[in-house]
Order: sequence, then C-alpha cells, then structure tokens
Amino acid sequence: MKKMLISTVASMMLAGTAMAGGDIAPVEEPAVVAPAGAFYIGAGVASNKASWDGGSDTLTNYTLIGGYEFNDYFAVEGRFTDTMSGDNDIDYVTGGSIFLKPQYPVFDAMKIYALAGVGYTKIFAANSDTVAKGTDFQWGLGASYDITDSFVLFVDYTSLASGIETRDGLKDDDEAWTLGVNYKF
Repeated sequence: MKKMLISTVASMMLAGTAMAGGDIAPVEEPAVVAPAGAFYIGAGVASNKASWDGGSDTLTNYTLIGGYEFNDYFAVEGRFTDTMSGDNDIDYVTGGSIFLKPQYPVFDAMKIYALAGVGYTKIFAANSDTVAKGTDFQWGLGASYDITDSFVLFVDYTSLASGIETRDGLKDDDEAWTLGVNYKF
C-alpha cells in the first residue's frame, strides 16, 4: 500500500510538470507610436468683407494654403488670398498670412482649431489706387472634417486686418469666411 501511494504521488508530480512545460514569458504591451507629421496643401473660396468708417464691400476671394501638421494638436500654416470679384468701392483685396494652428480632435474625423499669426493685407479701390495696406496680427477659428485620410474639408472665420489706416485716414477692417479642402501628403 505504501508503494502504491508513493507511486501515485510521483505520477501526479510528473504529470503536472509535463503539462506545464516551457518558460513563462511576461506579456509585453505593444509600443504606441505617435503618427508622424504631414505636409498639406489646399484651396478655398472666401467671402471677404472690407469695412471702414462709413462703408463696407463684400468680395469673393480665392485662398491658397500650405502647411505642416506636426500631430493631431498643432500645425503651422501659410495662406495667400486674392480677389476673384468685388462690389462698388473696393476692387480687390490681396494678402498673405502665417499662422500657428492649435487644434483639438472632437472625434476621429473632426477637429476644431484656432489660427493666430501675422499677415499683410492690401486693399485696392475700384480705380486701382491703394486704399489701405499694412501688416497686422491676424486670428481665426474653424473646424475641419476628414473626408478620407488625405482629403480634409474645412470652414473658418479669419480676421485679416483690424484698424489698418486708409489713405484718407480712416480705419479699415478686413475679415473672411472660407470654405475649402486640404490634401495631406
């Protein structure tokens, strides 16, 4: 009986080690890699409003955009705008801007963003004389929606000039609502 008990215990111990087999390796979590930045270019159509003491005109502008998105939260963007058509006193508005662009993903495909930077604005009268020109702080707010991984639809408001002096000593403001699309490389 004693031999049978010893052989049963020995068999159970051998069976346990045979089933366990191999080394137990710790589970390693995969490393989270932040997506690399991306260059982008784009174009938009803007409703541009030039206002001064006693009047205002609305123009339709095109806007060309180039930028670099460092990550989901920050980009740097340059813009050039020029007029396609105008009304009454103002013939066209042209200018260039450079913006810092903090952004926040609302959900996977949508971001809201702010624009803060500096830019040059030049406003011409219907007789092609320069009405106002100047370098000014510029800012804006907007939202973008990723149509695909490469194409992004956006809409934003930008204040392009605030109180630049006209040739008549008046103060001019210039603002725009832009709808456009960017292409990420």
